[in-house]
Amino acid sequence: MKLDFTIVAHSRVDRPGGRGVDFHHVRHSPPRHRHRHRPARPSGDRGRPVRFGLGQDLADRALFASSFADRAELDFRPAAARWGATPPLMTGRDAIVDTILDGFAGRVVTTHQVTNPRVEITGDTAALTALVEAQHVLTADPGTFALLKNRYDVELVRDGARWVMTRVRIDNVWLTGDPVAIFGTPQPAR
Repeated sequence: MKLDFTIVAHSRVDRPGGRGVDFHHVRHSPPRHRHRHRPARPSGDRGRPVRFGLGQDLADRALFASSFADRAELDFRPAAARWGATPPLMTGRDAIVDTILDGFAGRVVTTHQVTNPRVEITGDTAALTALVEAQHVLTADPGTFALLKNRYDVELVRDGARWVMTRVRIDNVWLTGDPVAIFGTPQPAR
């Protein structure tokens, strides 16, 4: 099997302490197979993690809300614990949408990239894990940001021809920047 690789871009990210990390963006031409393997994906819905991230990035309430079941739960507490914050468990689609989109409206812009999705389907339920890189930038001061690489553990349920998230647990793998400036000051536990 022959793979062709081409470096299409080079970038350098400076880390605290003067350490730099070089990234080479590589494009490869996969071998042509008669039958390509595609990962398992709930049929009829190709965008459940994409609706979640893109809905935030576009501040599109309908798109963002379409990724959740009515009684969904979103647990950002494991990620926020990395910088000492103790946000509440978000419960209910409307509360999740309002909390996230209203908290960023006119103040923070985001970009989300979803990678490494793994889906396990059992009848009308599914479990999804993915890595999500989320960039948050203050609109008033673009030099203030928080870049988070998070691990998502998601439970889904079939809703007609699409899948919606019933439970989302977000845990942080690494971060850079100032998450307190983006998400607010740590709150004492109640």
